Amino acid sequence: MNGSGRVYDYHIVSGPNDPRTRSQVENQLLFSIFEPARFFGQPVRGLVILSFSGISVQG
Repeated sequence: MNGSGRVYDYHIVSGPNDPRTRSQVENQLLFSIFEPARFFGQPVRGLVILSFSGISVQG
């Protein structure tokens, strides 16, 4: 994520990696804002590992 808390890149480490799943993950991350990592009080790029379990998403 970047200094404003928005995701700018992601990788699916394990689990389904089909186009439908990737689309659902991208949509979820597009609208998510995280608290940015900070270094001496200033926002910096950070790394977040998210785990989804037992989630069924219907469009």
